Amino acid sequence: MVPNPMDILIVDDEKSIRLTTSLALEGEGHYVETAEDGESALKRIKEENFDLVFLDLRLGDEDGLEILT
Repeated sequence: MVPNPMDILIVDDEKSIRLTTSLALEGEGHYVETAEDGESALKRIKEENFDLVFLDLRLGDEDGLEILT
């Protein structure tokens, strides 16, 4: 367990990557949420403040860099 757990959002269109990454981070004591596309990610970001966002740069037809702007 980490002394200061973070709220983390994982954004990836591949379910297996979202699952394995979230399991690893939760195992370390962090709070993790996931989103499978840019629209879902932006909605979650508006609802909650995350300490860290892991963002896939290639989300199917979406460009991860576009989501950042």
